[in-house]
Order: sequence, then C-alpha cells, then structure tokens
Amino acid sequence: ESIQAIVVDENDSYDRLTPVQAAAVEGRRTLYVILIDVYRSPLLVRVHSHKEGQAARIQDQRDSCLRQLSAALHCLAGSEDKLSMMLIGVALTTTPRLVPTFLNGLKLGHTPESLSCAESIIRAAPPLTTSMIGSSPCSNEAISFLVPDGVTNNLWSKVLQSSSALTMTCGLKLIISISKRFEEFKGETQEHNQQVLDSTKEALMSRLPNANLLLSICPRFNPFSESSESNSIVLLEFCQALQCLIGVDPSYLSGVKFDWSRILPEYAIFFSVKPLLQTRIIETVMLTSSGVIQSFEAMIHNILSIMVETEESTVETAARKLASSLLHKELFPCCSDSDDAEAKYCREYEVSLWVDAVGQSTIQEFVQLMKEVKKSRLRTKIMISQVWSSVCGK
Repeated sequence: ESIQAIVVDENDSYDRLTPVQAAAVEGRRTLYVILIDVYRSPLLVRVHSHKEGQAARIQDQRDSCLRQLSAALHCLAGSEDKLSMMLIGVALTTTPRLVPTFLNGLKLGHTPESLSCAESIIRAAPPLTTSMIGSSPCSNEAISFLVPDGVTNNLWSKVLQSSSALTMTCGLKLIISISKRFEEFKGETQEHNQQVLDSTKEALMSRLPNANLLLSICPRFNPFSESSESNSIVLLEFCQALQCLIGVDPSYLSGVKFDWSRILPEYAIFFSVKPLLQTRIIETVMLTSSGVIQSFEAMIHNILSIMVETEESTVETAARKLASSLLHKELFPCCSDSDDAEAKYCREYEVSLWVDAVGQSTIQEFVQLMKEVKKSRLRTKIMISQVWSSVCGK
C-alpha cells in the first residue's frame, strides 16, 4: 500500500470532525510521516540490508518514498493551520532529504494565504548543512534546499506590484525568511567551500526581486503621506527585507539611484510614525549610506534634526550613528579602514566632536560649513591637477 494512501485517507472528512478529532487524524498521519524516514525508520530497515549490487534499486525505493511522503505533506500544507505547519516541520526535520522534493512540489501563488503558507514552511524547514548535500556539493543542489521552485521573478513582479498591503507584507516576510535561511547556510559553509557559497548566492539572488522593484514599494506605501497603519507595517517589513538582502549580497544596491528622503523626511514629518519604525528606517539607511552620501547635503540636515529633536533614546542613538558615518565619509573620503588604529580613532573622535556640538540653531550653519569644505577640497584638487599638467608639459 502506498504511503500517500495511508497518510491521506479518503475517509477523513474534516467538516464532520471536531477540532480534537481532526487533531487525532493529523496525529495518525504524523506517526506515519515520522516512521517513514527513509534512512532510520524500522519499517524500512530491510532496505538497508540489500547488497551493494542493488544500490540503484535501493535509491529508486528511497526516491519513491520521498515523492509519496512529499505528496502527503502537501495535503497537510493545504489546510494552512498551525498544527499542520508543526507536523510538516517535524517531518522535514526527521527526513532532511525530503526538503528539496517537498519544496519542488510546493505550489506558490501571489495570494496572501499562499505566501504566508510558503513562509511558514521555509521557517519550519531544518537549516541546510553541508552534511545534507554531500561532500562535493553544487549550487543547484544547495539552492533546492533553500528556496521553493515557485519563487521566481514572475512571482515577485505580481506580489511587489500589488496594491494590497496584506499581500505585500506576506511577500516581504517570505523574502526575509529565505534570506535568513541562506545566512544560516552561509555561517555553516563559509569556512569549508567558498566557491559553492558564492555560486549559491548568485543563484539565490537571481530568484529574489531586483533592487528597483523592491524600492518601488516606498512611494506606493508611504506612511508619512497618510496616517495608515497598514502602510507603516509594510515599510517596517520592507526595511527588514532590504537589510536581509544586503546581508546576502552587499552589492545589492550597487548602481541604483533612489531618493532616500522618501523614507527619511524632515523631523516634523518623520516623527508622525512610531519609534520602532523610525529606528528601523534609520538603521536601513545606515546600511545603504554609500547611496545616501551621493545626496549628503540634502540628507544631513534631516538626520541631524532628527537626532537633536527626538525624545526616544533608541532613535537618537541610531540617528547619531548614521550622522557620524555620513560625516566621516564626507570629511575623510580618501581614508580607508585599513589605516592604523590610532589614525582611525583620531578621525572618529573628530567626527564625534562635530556631531555632539550640533544643535537645532546651528544645523544650517554646520551644513553650510560642510559645503565650504567640499568646495575647498575641489579647488585644491584642481590646483594640484593644474600644477602637474604644467610640470608634465615641460
């Protein structure tokens, strides 16, 4: 008798069962799910007793078991309740080799229910380790453990262009869970096989949304333009998703032009959202400060005003770090982190003196002073260039 026939009994009618009875049915199914572990189950111990010459037939039996078990679990996933998610997590943890087969057959739509179900399954799946993918892993094998086949650019184009805040939130949560799953794999694999890690990262990023599509969320779900709680939730998830994607690929925003004042406006508008969102926005901009530095003059005034005017210590700390980071890059653009520790400490100390001395009444004067420093630096470069030109001409 097939595993699917045992685990998915046609006589199970959930609409005629009480919640306790339904849980009992799921418990019975789970028992078969656990016992059918193709490597440890006592029901399949005879599979391991065959001779080596029958290795191919043994593997076929295992693959067949995995496919049938995966089909049974997909039926559980369709119920979309917490108990089913728990049972799926138990099955995937018990039989890690089931993960790619299960993810491959997972049907993904652009509805909130489908996205939420996929995100729950990603979180329930056991972390990917090198022991799961063999001694000579490849990126294709690793990616099959990390992300469902249904996660494609076509899916993201529908989800991230949706006008539904719920759909958008569920999609962003899925991005976060996939990114965190890769980070777990990265921490376990980095010391062993950097080449596989790099190729897996490249394959994963091709399945996740590009930066321009992700950033298009901000103007459509702007929590500052209208007092919408749903817009604030979307932007909160957007910030975390962007941080996770930058964690996976630090060059994610390379070459992308974006007006960061859309999510970091002047302080009077910025304070209209809750402190948690304020802190998350500043921390996100901190990670993307290489892009913000291109519009330093437009941003530094807002950042310093937020730092000076806020009454929230977490917001003040985050704003101070961001202001210090941007000011350091503006004052010392040619200095690298490879300099000796004493020089680095002196630069950071000088920046801290400037930032701590700023008040609301002196912000405009400070910004003007930074403009003069920039002009002076430019004039010096031009003068040096002219001197070298005249010397080389002779």
